[in-house]
Amino acid sequence: MKTLALVIKLGIIFSLNTALSTDWGYNQTNGPEKWAELDDSYKKCSTGKSQSPININTQITKPSKDKLAIKYYADSTHIINTKHSVKLNFAKQSSISFNKNNYKLIQAHFHTPSENKINNKSFPLELHLVHQDNKGNLLVIGVFFNEGNFHNELHKIITNIPSGKYETKPLKNINIKQLLPEKNGYFSFTGSLTTPPCTENVQWLVLKDQLQASKEQIHALNKIMQNNARSIQPLNHRTIYSID
Repeated sequence: MKTLALVIKLGIIFSLNTALSTDWGYNQTNGPEKWAELDDSYKKCSTGKSQSPININTQITKPSKDKLAIKYYADSTHIINTKHSVKLNFAKQSSISFNKNNYKLIQAHFHTPSENKINNKSFPLELHLVHQDNKGNLLVIGVFFNEGNFHNELHKIITNIPSGKYETKPLKNINIKQLLPEKNGYFSFTGSLTTPPCTENVQWLVLKDQLQASKEQIHALNKIMQNNARSIQPLNHRTIYSID
C-alpha cells in the first residue's frame, strides 16, 4: 500500500510540473466537459465528488479556528508558458502553516476569468498558489483580482512570460508577498486540482480580500492563456469554513 501511495503522489507532482501526454485544453473538443473521456487517468474529472472550483455561498459557511501563517520570500526560480497557463516555480523556501501542518510553496499560476466564485460572482483574474507538505499533501491558496490599479509585481511577471508554448526561462526575485492582500481572512474547503487529472483531497484556502490589476494587465494574461477556467463543480454536501 505504501508503494501505491508513493506512485499516486509522484503522479500528482508530475502533473503539476509538466505537460501531460494527453492534449487537454479548454475548447469544445478537449475542454473540461471532455477531460474524463480523453484519458483513463482523468476519470476523476467526472466521477469525483469533491471537485474544484466551487461557488462559495457565504450564507452557509461555518466558523473556522484554523489560523493561517504565511512566510513568503522572493524565491522564484523560473517562469513557464505551459500553454494552459502562466506558471512560476519556487525554490521551496517560502512556506505556510495551516491546521498545525507546514507546506512549502512549489508553484503559482493564473486563470482568466476566476475559477472559484463568491456568491455566484466571478472575478477577471485568479492566482493559485500551490503548496505541498512533506507527505505530498497539497494545499492551494486562491487570490482574486479585480480590474483597477496597475500592479507592479504582476508587471514583472507579465513582461517576462516566454512567447513559446512550453517555453521556460529563469525569473528570480519575484516578491510573492506582493501578490497577497494585507489580511489573510479565508474560506476553506476540501477540493481537487482544477486541471487533469482532477486529483482530490486538496485543501483549498480562498482569500476573502482581493487585489487589483489594470485592465491591460488582465488582458495581457488572457491573450496568452485564453479563457482557462473550469466550470463550477457541485458542492455535494461539503462544508465551507470561514475566518476573518
